[in-house]
Amino acid sequence: MALLLLLSAAFCQVANAEIKEPKMITRAQWKAQPAHTENMLPQPSAYKGIVIHHTEIAQTLNGWKTKSTAEKMRDIQAQHQSHPHQYRPEMSGKFWGDFAYHYFIDVNGNIAMGRDIRYQGDSGTKYDMRGLLLVVLQGDFDKDQPTEDQLASLDRLVAWLAAKHKVAPKRITAHKDHAETTCPGQNLYSYMGELKKKTAAALKNR
Repeated sequence: MALLLLLSAAFCQVANAEIKEPKMITRAQWKAQPAHTENMLPQPSAYKGIVIHHTEIAQTLNGWKTKSTAEKMRDIQAQHQSHPHQYRPEMSGKFWGDFAYHYFIDVNGNIAMGRDIRYQGDSGTKYDMRGLLLVVLQGDFDKDQPTEDQLASLDRLVAWLAAKHKVAPKRITAHKDHAETTCPGQNLYSYMGELKKKTAAALKNR
């Protein structure tokens, strides 16, 4: 009986360890500029969903093919921190405080940490981002195809986030599900059903 209990406990530990935090490039590693938190809104105490975006920066854009993930993050952060708030009256006259999204996946599948998840993300469209974790993939997926490496990293990241923050698979959505936009592009949007299925399976198998 004792042996069976030990085996059962060991099995549970293995099962619960299946969804591991994926390897990520930290803000310190990509040399992020300080966030202007006074221009950002805090998240509520619980997360209610995960939203997928694309950068709309073509994968073949001149100069970007040779840049490191860190260089891409710094470029996008600089752009975002000079982007004026449009849809938050309480932030009128201010700029976005940081990289707009919480996580970034580049064309090679590298994952980088963006905005601190304790703060709401930002968007060029009007939608309620309270309690949402924003994931953005490099590409213009109305034209580009997400790479296999990107989709594999997306699967791992979303499954881990869903497990860590108790987000149901049905709460994994795309930007266009919340606002008037084509984001994240049809070629990525068509993967959303598969992403939800894979996340549900990962959660079930813990």
